[in-house]
Amino acid sequence: MPFFESKLSEVERHLFGNVKKTKSVFPEVTLTMEYGLGLMFDLSEDVNEAVSKSVEPNLYANRSLFARNRQLLLNAYFCFLCSAFKQLTA
Repeated sequence: MPFFESKLSEVERHLFGNVKKTKSVFPEVTLTMEYGLGLMFDLSEDVNEAVSKSVEPNLYANRSLFARNRQLLLNAYFCFLCSAFKQLTA
């Protein structure tokens, strides 16, 4: 048991259990989403730097849309992890 798990409330412990189950049932999906989120957060730094050096309105609009899409993926990933999945047996 990880150190921090002993200090979790009942709800947090339940969510943490769901995260572990989801990652064990869908390892490829969770890794792909984590990889995509990592790329998007890395790219955010580059986009923000480009915007600070440019005055093009399209770049500002694209940055806003990109930030929204990144947040939507993060929210979807969080909801996916917190869902309770049961492993199907044949």
